[in-house]
Amino acid sequence: MNKNIISFDVLISIFNTLILFIYLVSFDLPSGSKLFHILFFLAFISLLSIFQKYFTHILFLVFSKIQLSIFSIIFLFFVFETIYFFNPNLFPNLNLWINKENNAISTVEYLDSNPFIKFKSNTTVRSRFFRGSVDQFHYSWETDLRGFKNHKSIANLSKFDVVAIGDSWTEGMGVSIDDTFPSILSSSGFLTYNLGVQGYSPSQMRGSLEAYGIDLKPKFIIATYTMNTYTRENFLKNKKDNQKKTYTGGIGDIEEAQINPEIRNQAKYIFSAIWLMSKNVRKIVINKFKYSSVSFLDKKFEPYKQITTISDYNSTPKDLLSWESTLNEFKKINSISKRIGAKLILVYGPKRPVIYYERATRKKVPENVFNESDLLKKFSKENGIIYIDPSEKLISYVNNLPKNFKIKSLPFLEIDGHMNRIGYTIFANEIINELN
Repeated sequence: MNKNIISFDVLISIFNTLILFIYLVSFDLPSGSKLFHILFFLAFISLLSIFQKYFTHILFLVFSKIQLSIFSIIFLFFVFETIYFFNPNLFPNLNLWINKENNAISTVEYLDSNPFIKFKSNTTVRSRFFRGSVDQFHYSWETDLRGFKNHKSIANLSKFDVVAIGDSWTEGMGVSIDDTFPSILSSSGFLTYNLGVQGYSPSQMRGSLEAYGIDLKPKFIIATYTMNTYTRENFLKNKKDNQKKTYTGGIGDIEEAQINPEIRNQAKYIFSAIWLMSKNVRKIVINKFKYSSVSFLDKKFEPYKQITTISDYNSTPKDLLSWESTLNEFKKINSISKRIGAKLILVYGPKRPVIYYERATRKKVPENVFNESDLLKKFSKENGIIYIDPSEKLISYVNNLPKNFKIKSLPFLEIDGHMNRIGYTIFANEIINELN
């Protein structure tokens, strides 16, 4: 009887070893991935478990005892793979992370001059990494004829009231085209073309305006500057002509995944896809332990415990060369605006912790958090630029939400740190006040 039990254990160990090593040979994620090392360790102990009867050390007994658990997990994923084969739609969130062909579709194009990189025209762009379920984050959208995030009916027009330049906040990362603030401006009677691209630096904002915005004959140019964006100037400045430029933010992530086979957007197997999808979930769990001592009266803010770190945060720019470069870029944008008879509006984009801090902690946001915005306000006044910082309106909105408010009533996406339609509507209303 014992022989049969041992024999069965050995068979399971052989099966686990075989499947795990086959998986590792055809591993569909970067070889340096933590998952690779975890699976290699499990394959190794499965291999050792085959010879457990020849060893008396307690470790070999432990290795043998967990083989049934490993087998159960492998079997479960075999079932998942089978179900996915017959009906992929049963895994709506997982579909974003699976590419059975395992080929990368290029969505970026390179330009000979500033802004150097953008998305291709009439192409589906998909944001990388897990940023929530499909109800919490809008992952994919279709670019227009120029490669930007606008409805084709808008993009086909030749003249606009407003051209909006900026990074992911202007582009509207994580929301549908309808929910971006340029689209909200358009639906409010101010026809707006969106030139925002996730990850753009201030100099790239100028480049996109020169290359695509001037010909649209706008009356207003809106430049969105999000907190600490000045640091991106480091990545494009002081690069020799023969050096590869390094791009930041979302478009940098997407480009890197396309040119480097070791960084992939999607996986071939469901097990790997779940690992990719869980990246930000794992980060949330880590933060939960990291900030375990933090407690809010309103439990809805528990997922955002890291907002307490702004209590001693000073936003005064530390890299003065990049800061000066940023201000010079806005001066150039202002000069372009004047040359074409348009008025420049500079809008500041605060981060989520700043907006949630007061409601979550019942404390006033420290003044040092606004130092960067104050510097931009002073700069704008000196250069005849209209300046808008919607922080006060956003903070007031959050502070005045009813006690039993729903999480979706907040102005930012639930997991990702970008604004949702509510936030962008407040953002747009502040702009409309100036446009009027």
